[in-house]
Amino acid sequence: MHVLDRLHVLRNLGEALQEAVTGQHSVIRSVARTFGDERAAALRAERNRLRPLTSVDRRKQERHAPRQARHAELRRLRAAGASVAGLARHLDLDRKTVWRWLWRDEPPTWKKLARPSVIDPHRAYLDRRWAEGCRNGAELARELDRLGARIKPRVARAWATARRRAGADRLDHETAGASYAWRPPGTRRIVRLLQSGADACNGEDGAFIERLRRQAPGLADAADLAARLAAMLRGHSAEAVEDWLAAARSSALNGFAASLQRDAGGLANAMALPWSTGPAEGQISRLKTIKRSMYGRAGFELLRQRVLNPV
Repeated sequence: MHVLDRLHVLRNLGEALQEAVTGQHSVIRSVARTFGDERAAALRAERNRLRPLTSVDRRKQERHAPRQARHAELRRLRAAGASVAGLARHLDLDRKTVWRWLWRDEPPTWKKLARPSVIDPHRAYLDRRWAEGCRNGAELARELDRLGARIKPRVARAWATARRRAGADRLDHETAGASYAWRPPGTRRIVRLLQSGADACNGEDGAFIERLRRQAPGLADAADLAARLAAMLRGHSAEAVEDWLAAARSSALNGFAASLQRDAGGLANAMALPWSTGPAEGQISRLKTIKRSMYGRAGFELLRQRVLNPV
């Protein structure tokens, strides 16, 4: 009686879902860009709410206001049925720019989030010393050097100068916006988040996955099918194999479903019977571990003795 190994079926299922995610690369990139822009805008709005606008900020808003007006006009005309070529001619924009602006909720800016600084791991110590009254950048640099921090003295002096000029509250708000810059997850992490289910996804990655499922319904269907098959293999669902295969044929997992269709009986036995190749896989892994631990230093006889007479 042939029984498929559940572990290998789950692994192949994950690989099939990863191929489906890779096939939606353009959609994922667009969703990640839009989500990142919205989060950056929210961080900037929060930072501006916590501190008064400076003259530089006001000038930036004045320069950005015409772009916002053109973006609003672009979205309005597109909703009215205007074509991309017509929008490009009417607003004097390149077609690629029109497509990019249509994907965004606001026009892009040239402002980038600051990258994390090498001084971030030691910021708590510097804040404590600053509160204690040590305002000398050179002295702070020497203290960091005695603590083993590989930070150049000019970096510590620049931090002290910025802290002195900007004030504690404003600097803290700005660094908070830079330290928590969201980065889109990679392909493998997207696969894990899709497989973990909506209830297990939380935070920014969870919100990104929820939006991705809305923007890519085919990928959401593939993730739901993968979750259904995993539940069947783990004994948490009594769904028939034929029903799952029929649903998977019209999804992004159709290639994986076709390979399972050729051995549907073995898959059904894997769900109904307690047998698996786990013990054999464990012995193979043990043999490989022993062999690698003595590679190039002994022959087959010693390997045989270590396998048959474990210590």
